[in-house]
Amino acid sequence: MTASNATGYQWQVDQGAGFTNISNGAPYSGATTATLTITGATAGMNDYIYRVVATGLATPAATSNNVSLTVNPPPSITSQPSASTISAGANTTFSVTASNATGYQWQVDTGAGFTNISNTAPYSGATTATLTITGATAGVNGYVYRVVATGLATPAAVSNSAALTVNPPPSITSQPSNSTIAAGANTTFSVTASNATGYQWQVDQGAGFTNVANVAPYSGATTSTLTITGATAGMNGYVYRVVASGLATPAATSNSATLTVNPPPTITSISPTSGPTSGGTSVTLTGTNLTGATAVHFGKVKPLFFQVLHVQNRHF
Repeated sequence: MTASNATGYQWQVDQGAGFTNISNGAPYSGATTATLTITGATAGMNDYIYRVVATGLATPAATSNNVSLTVNPPPSITSQPSASTISAGANTTFSVTASNATGYQWQVDTGAGFTNISNTAPYSGATTATLTITGATAGVNGYVYRVVATGLATPAAVSNSAALTVNPPPSITSQPSNSTIAAGANTTFSVTASNATGYQWQVDQGAGFTNVANVAPYSGATTSTLTITGATAGMNGYVYRVVASGLATPAATSNSATLTVNPPPTITSISPTSGPTSGGTSVTLTGTNLTGATAVHFGKVKPLFFQVLHVQNRHF
């Protein structure tokens, strides 16, 4: 402030209840000079009003115009960003709320410390309150994000860190194999899958695949191994596969595997029907489903040898 014919000065402040004289004590100095100095102004002093009264060798004293002090508080984070878990290829956001903020800068730590993010794929909104990640890849799994909020006052406010988890979809690493068994026998179909948290076996009985339930002859229908106990001849030719699900999409569907159930042999005729106890008689057996037969027994006695005479039926 500049005043002519002044020999003394007294600064005054109005904190809301009228003007009072200022004395030289923190945060004030120069209270009786032409320049009042405020050191380390606090947010609580925002909107204080100041004026000076200049005195001289003559009256009256001169009172200056009023001036207002605006103290801008530094920015402050009022709502922190949260960790995010998504599937590979999905989108996500990190958001923050800050008071007294006029600008934002998101940062990422890929493993070597935080660096500023620019608005290039997969990022957008890098200088706003919300960072958007579009089409996250498995490669960004474990990245950590934070934002620096700036304002009209210092210091800047730095948010807490928030981690991004990107779950890869499941993948079949070992396919189920075909199985050939005899009627009434047991078998299994197994699969190995990475990143899988669930399994659902399916069967195609000739009209398309449907889910298998844990009802006889099936067990393990929602595990990596489907068990068939006491397979019937009617199940011959059934086709099986498994759908593996995980924390990310899409689910993985295995190759198909076929079940072959060989029915038991049936004898339709024996010729001759009797012979001497000393043996040596040639016997012809006619029947069905004799393919794969490895032995013939007459009671507890095995023949010396047997021979296949026809492809459709075997005669011994």
